[in-house]
Amino acid sequence: MIYLDNAASTPCLEVAMDAMRDANREWSNVHRGLHPFAEATTKRFEDARVSVSDFIMANPEEIIFTSGTTDAINMVAQGLDLRQGDTIITTQMDHHSNLVPWQMIARQRGCKLVVIPVLDGELSHKYLIDALRTRKKVVAFPAVSNVLGTMNPVAKITQMAHEAGAPVMVDAAQWVPQIPTNVHTLDVDFLAFSGHKMHGPTGVGVLYTKDARRLTPSRYGGGMVANVTDDSFTMKCGSQRLEAGTPPIQQAIGLGEACWYWDQLGMENVYQHVKTLTYVAYSKMKGIPGINILGPSKYRRGIISFTVDGIHPHDVAAYLASRDIAVRAGHHCALPLHRALGISSSTRVSFSWFNTGDEIDALINALRTIKL
Repeated sequence: MIYLDNAASTPCLEVAMDAMRDANREWSNVHRGLHPFAEATTKRFEDARVSVSDFIMANPEEIIFTSGTTDAINMVAQGLDLRQGDTIITTQMDHHSNLVPWQMIARQRGCKLVVIPVLDGELSHKYLIDALRTRKKVVAFPAVSNVLGTMNPVAKITQMAHEAGAPVMVDAAQWVPQIPTNVHTLDVDFLAFSGHKMHGPTGVGVLYTKDARRLTPSRYGGGMVANVTDDSFTMKCGSQRLEAGTPPIQQAIGLGEACWYWDQLGMENVYQHVKTLTYVAYSKMKGIPGINILGPSKYRRGIISFTVDGIHPHDVAAYLASRDIAVRAGHHCALPLHRALGISSSTRVSFSWFNTGDEIDALINALRTIKL
């Protein structure tokens, strides 16, 4: 099987699975026990936090383990002090995970929701500038569109938001797996990504936060408290105040190993490889009659969504599957974007480090015959 569905989920690395199996042989909960298994598991867990923080050039205390990107974004949406009349700025290219939580907060707290439109595959800076003139606000946007492949200028948008006094929440689920990331250079306030999109395990994600004290926890219980009396409690400082209960211990250990793997390989190498694959595939697909590629021709990460004249995207995906090529078809959890594009769905191919030029050729050959 030629696997070109990496934007949805990626096969887990053997080193990550091995790390989780090793951890399971000396299993315990973390942070509370004094016996050898508890100490060993806690060390593995906190070593994973260091590995993740090194991977995105953060500090360990800025890393919060979550169940995934969706969970992380919900923590920020619920945890920020947003009140009636405040403005929440999102975008038309957002995944539902970075749109629906903000829609719910706007509904619950009486905030104004502003959605920045997409023009020619890119965010409209004019609309963003206008939105930033409103009163107290927060800006949430994707680093990379999971449909268009558009690489947004994260540092520039963040600077614009900060100059207007707005904190920034970046959905980096499609960015971190393939693009070298330095959160301090980007200067973002919050950034989220998932393990299963970077060849790590499912069930774990990361929330980077410049200052965890800016967020009110959305979960309470063991692990996040410093002291408890009959009628009150105090919270720990830093990331642990947002990690109530038992965290995804084994998954975090696996993710830490995946981050170590990519660090050893070199993320610049990954970025250049996927960039080349994307350029080659884009150039060849563009020359096939009847194929309509969505999104910009430049500033594109390893995602190409398209339609084929007269053929439903699901039928395109089914045909490619019959040729042992795995792709994705549907609205890709981005219904507003598809409506703005005037279509109900699309077919998407997405690349990773493990894909090859020969696999691109197989895809192109299949697409050339799809109408026969």
